Amino acid sequence: PFQMLRSPKRSSSHPTPQTLSGRIRNVQALCKDEADGFLFILGVDGKYNFGGKRALNYLILGNSGQDLGQSIEDDFDDAILIVKRDCAIFHVGNKDVFWKISQLLGPLTDVQVVCANEEEAADVDLAEERKIIHFLDMLQGVKTLGMDLRVDLASPDKMQAAEIETWPIIQAFALEELGNRGFFTLNFQIRDASAELEAVYNRVDAQAMDYVLRRSSLLAYHWNTVLCLLDEKTPAERLKLSDEELLLPLTAAYKYGMLRQGEAG
Repeated sequence: PFQMLRSPKRSSSHPTPQTLSGRIRNVQALCKDEADGFLFILGVDGKYNFGGKRALNYLILGNSGQDLGQSIEDDFDDAILIVKRDCAIFHVGNKDVFWKISQLLGPLTDVQVVCANEEEAADVDLAEERKIIHFLDMLQGVKTLGMDLRVDLASPDKMQAAEIETWPIIQAFALEELGNRGFFTLNFQIRDASAELEAVYNRVDAQAMDYVLRRSSLLAYHWNTVLCLLDEKTPAERLKLSDEELLLPLTAAYKYGMLRQGEAG
């Protein structure tokens, strides 16, 4: 007899500091003669660009596959991340996010998390000033920056480096009060590193394998639902089932997955 199956839970597995360290080192390995570091700016400061969201999901939150495109919590709206040859520096907006990320990263000595202090965080102007100072500090010793300039996952279009000049935090780079350094793209050589970064994101590590295994259980669930549908039918009734009716659990799951991919892209 047909029995309703219970869908397996899609509980996420928290990444270990070792996994995140390995992922950061994967990006650091891309720092060759062509780039001194890789810069990722999230939220309104980066006009919610595609590459920043994808990098945070992979490097800090430990996501893989389709989940690399999932929405980022508002807590990370002020986040800026730079990965250099020998270290990574991550600015976050407040102490709550600071402690959350610090717990994820654990004892990693080559990753520095910085944020405004309590007094600065309570004042919008002071918090903004601290963020800009951290941003300028991050850029010390860097001349060439790799960035993910893709518009989205499906489109071959890329942002022009000059478009970065319209990002709020980039415009702050040239503020007279902070040194009047001039245009960001005249001070740094920007290169599109989207292909190299995507190759790193597609590597299968322990965290990515966990992602695959959790989704394999979901696929098995939908196949079992198809089999249960057959079990409740007599041989004669099975012959009357159309392909569409028989495969409905699988096609519905596929359509839902495509919708998620569209939202993520």
